[in-house]
Amino acid sequence: MKEAGRRRSELADMIVQRRDEVIDRWMERFQERLGPGIPPPTDVVDSVPRFLDEIVHQLTEPLQELEASARRVSGPHGRHRFFGGTDLRTVVLEFETILEVLVDMVIDYAPRVELAAWMRLHRWLFTGLKEAVATYTAARNQQLEEQTSEYLSFLAHELRNPVTSLSLALQVMRKRIGAEEKRSADIMARNIDRIMDLIDQQLVGLRLQAGVPVHPERLDAREALWHASTNLQPNATSKNQHIVIDAEPGLVFPGDARLVRSVLSNLIGNAIKFSHEAATIILRAHRTDSAIEIGVEDECGGLSEHAIDRMFEPFVQLGVDRSGHGLGLPIARQAMEAHGGSLRVRNIPGKGCEMIATFPMEQPTAEAQPPVQPAL
Repeated sequence: MKEAGRRRSELADMIVQRRDEVIDRWMERFQERLGPGIPPPTDVVDSVPRFLDEIVHQLTEPLQELEASARRVSGPHGRHRFFGGTDLRTVVLEFETILEVLVDMVIDYAPRVELAAWMRLHRWLFTGLKEAVATYTAARNQQLEEQTSEYLSFLAHELRNPVTSLSLALQVMRKRIGAEEKRSADIMARNIDRIMDLIDQQLVGLRLQAGVPVHPERLDAREALWHASTNLQPNATSKNQHIVIDAEPGLVFPGDARLVRSVLSNLIGNAIKFSHEAATIILRAHRTDSAIEIGVEDECGGLSEHAIDRMFEPFVQLGVDRSGHGLGLPIARQAMEAHGGSLRVRNIPGKGCEMIATFPMEQPTAEAQPPVQPAL
């Protein structure tokens, strides 16, 4: 398409000469589109003249400058509308109504408008609408992330602190009681641990549902496995199980420390839970061409095809032990997907299975991270 000349187009002349009528028609049509009883944004009367002036100027500018102009004017407009309490539908209506009114007025006053001018008008409004929606959405997502982070911090504090205090009090009490009471105290301690695990699990799930971005840092695979398994060692000891770490030294990968800890704790906890007495649980880590793979191999006896198909579904519990809630693996898979990685199972018929978490060496940007489907 040839660039329009620098002479002002018939469309631009019509907008300049009938500027007040364009604004009046726009206000009337916009109110009709909003519906009865819905007030327009308080400063809406200021936005239309600004848009019209920019459109008139850009109708004879190169296309590259035209699109830059639309983004420059409409980007702040979308953000301003969000913080002013305007809903996204109203923002879209602003742009749609400008186009409708200009079409009507061209039919009435300038039926021979050049095709190039029409295309420029559409390009400016379309680019502006996209930019306004993008900045509006970005502002909304940023606010949601901040509110969610505040809520999660509050929730973590309000839930974890009383349970932690209860755990400490129980430890002190166990030093002053006899053997019979200690058995009851052990039951209490295990239930406190379950509550803490559930709280941590739900906090991770809420964070993933809210789309809070991953904050990667350099993590050592062997150290991550050691810390996660050390915390769960008492559970393994109670079943005479052995935990073996088979990880290459110096395997460093980018990962969100909280999410990685949640994933590994869940996988190791499941391995202990579903393996038989005196089983050996093997924790592996090795490098592939573009990722670090961390595996947790158990001795659960192997999986059926039915179990493999359903094990990542929320609230599904396939083992005899139903002490959990069936949310651990779905949340762990979500955490891996948030890293741009994956979580899969390798069945070992007659022996057990291996859960394999793959962490890519390069993390996706916040924009590129896949949307997370809620597990709850």
